[in-house]
Amino acid sequence: MITGGTGFLGRYLVANLLHSNRDIFLLVRKESYQKAESIYKNNPKIHIILGDILNPKVVESDRVRKKLFSEVTSIIHAACYSNIKGNYEKCFSKNVGGTKNIIQLARHMRKLKFFHYLSSIAVSGDFKGELKEDVLDIGQKFSNSYAQTKFDAELCVRDWVCPTVAKRIYRLGVLVGDSMRGSTPQKDGPYYFFGLLNKLQRKKLLLNTLKYLPVPFEKSSIIPMIPVDHAAKFVTEGVLNPSESLDVRCYHVVSKGCPTVGQFVQDSFDEFGFSVNVVPLPKTKANNLIMDKVGLPKELLPYTYSKCKYDQSMATKDFPEFVESQYGNYKSAMFSFVKGKAFSKKGSV
Repeated sequence: MITGGTGFLGRYLVANLLHSNRDIFLLVRKESYQKAESIYKNNPKIHIILGDILNPKVVESDRVRKKLFSEVTSIIHAACYSNIKGNYEKCFSKNVGGTKNIIQLARHMRKLKFFHYLSSIAVSGDFKGELKEDVLDIGQKFSNSYAQTKFDAELCVRDWVCPTVAKRIYRLGVLVGDSMRGSTPQKDGPYYFFGLLNKLQRKKLLLNTLKYLPVPFEKSSIIPMIPVDHAAKFVTEGVLNPSESLDVRCYHVVSKGCPTVGQFVQDSFDEFGFSVNVVPLPKTKANNLIMDKVGLPKELLPYTYSKCKYDQSMATKDFPEFVESQYGNYKSAMFSFVKGKAFSKKGSV
């Protein structure tokens, strides 16, 4: 059973899993039901289930619930509310409340062996240093409700006592475009910056007269990103060929050789045709005003000054070939579809 299967990452997951011999129960809300039907109606492996993770029962139909209870062997819980500007109520209801409801549903599944939960590297908060995959609560604080509620949701999964169900947690890095095509419906995360550069096109001649342009970031901070198709491949591998251990296994799903914030910012200016050299501003309270002035969310600032690095020991141990293969030029995932073009009205790059 998959939640979030019609989303950005979810579509890749479903497409990958269709190559296996498994039947898929695709849980979709009423608003997404027609969309899911149009995509999967002719596939006999896909069983579209009407439900909502915000509903304490998740699935209202007793007949469907009984079918899930007797047949589901694995759950992939990918649905979440990922807006870093989102208010706490929205983030909590979907990320924490929704996860609790899925766990409650899972308690009744007699054949359930694996519970795969898609967490986020945002659970690191303001932690400085190397974050290990086998730890969660290290006293970190959070700058936005999304990160706070993803932390709380992962804690719910870890605290769930289920002696016969193996829990697998995937802390996904910042999802960027497809590694080959670069296309993405995303307009958040690093893509906020593209929106700003697109607006600045009108002032390109003026900006290009400047020798240096100060921007608030720490030059050495790493952007822990991963192309959406690479992330889906990792999770698919974890679902189809999981470690048999009943212990909780947690993986940092990020690419090798991720760019620094300084590299990303300068590359972005270059790709959009600006010739100015970008220089970092130190971390001060005035940076909030700068972000407001240029139209970027102030919630991004902690990430531009992040001192966290993500250990991948567990991921390397369980999936060595995959982890070591995740090198490459991040520009193909971020810029191949941009080249100075504007966002479409639908939000795709």
